[in-house]
Amino acid sequence: MTLGDSPALVVAGFMKCATTTMYTWLAAQPEFSSTGSKETNFLAHDDLWRQGPSRYAELLGAGGGELLLDVSPSYLSPEFTERAATRFVELAIDAPVAVLYRDPVERAVSHLRHQVRRGRVAVDLDAAAAELTADSPYVQASRYRNCLEPWLQRLDPDRMVFIDQADLATGWRSVLAAVGLEWRPPPTESANVASDLPAYSPLARALVDRGFSRPPAWVPAWSRRVGRRLLLRSPVASAPPIDAIRDAMPSESRALLDTD
Repeated sequence: MTLGDSPALVVAGFMKCATTTMYTWLAAQPEFSSTGSKETNFLAHDDLWRQGPSRYAELLGAGGGELLLDVSPSYLSPEFTERAATRFVELAIDAPVAVLYRDPVERAVSHLRHQVRRGRVAVDLDAAAAELTADSPYVQASRYRNCLEPWLQRLDPDRMVFIDQADLATGWRSVLAAVGLEWRPPPTESANVASDLPAYSPLARALVDRGFSRPPAWVPAWSRRVGRRLLLRSPVASAPPIDAIRDAMPSESRALLDTD
């Protein structure tokens, strides 16, 4: 499998580490295409991968001559990192890979609270904190070394740009340099699309818990729209505060992330 229209930059993660802000800043630059999807997830999701490079080019917004951008935090999630790294190499994508990160405990807590607001986890503080076990997806996705290993095994580390969320200004300079653009100040606004995402209904939550996270590619658009109306609702407004969830995090989970 080869790719004609290749991204100029792949932002591979991590989730809840300001990837949306970085996308917003980059998409506002005239050199980048503004017609692509923010999260193509092409390298992670089998149903998209099977549609081939032309589908990837479509998701990237190829065809206008601008630089193409793929910001897909799923590429560094524990579930998908191995296949995403393998497919990145298989497509011979000649692009730097940006990795945004933050304190791993803070990331795990933010990830969990995101799921509470979306209705996937109980609002009750004790129930929410109980989700932060050492083997939970929230904690495992904060084990950066494990998630990065498939990429570091396949790519020269010089092709990777590591950005601390706490210092996005320096990261912005590094990203521009990686894609060959002159420095310019970033837009002043940050972004958090997750705060505006709808919540799952109980039925949607049950479907996702059983592995039905996205409809198959053959489902028509009108059916997807109807399904969203039936399965989604307004975000939960009463999610426990971040500080409260962090303080209730099991000590073994915190210790794992502190030493990993």
